[in-house]
Amino acid sequence: MRDHLANERTLLAWIRTAVTIIGLGFLLDRLAVQSSADAIASVAGIGLVLFGAVVALAGGYSYYGTRRLLGPGPYRSNAALHLGMVAAVVIGAALIALYLISS
Repeated sequence: MRDHLANERTLLAWIRTAVTIIGLGFLLDRLAVQSSADAIASVAGIGLVLFGAVVALAGGYSYYGTRRLLGPGPYRSNAALHLGMVAAVVIGAALIALYLISS
């Protein structure tokens, strides 16, 4: 059971990291727009948002790979909840990137 819980904590760390990267990318883009900085900072911000989505996907992939290796046991985690969490972060990052590109 400890292994499954550790796997869930690791997924949450991946998600927390992805959300932080997405937030930093959004902040970088908005600061670049407000200060009339060059386009490189804006592109870097959008790139960070998209990289945050990739980090979330990597965390989900790692979680499911480890879950499969641990095999069935007395503890059953809610896989749909974890998939939904990863999907929400990825979809949110995509929407933020589209917003930043369009503005």
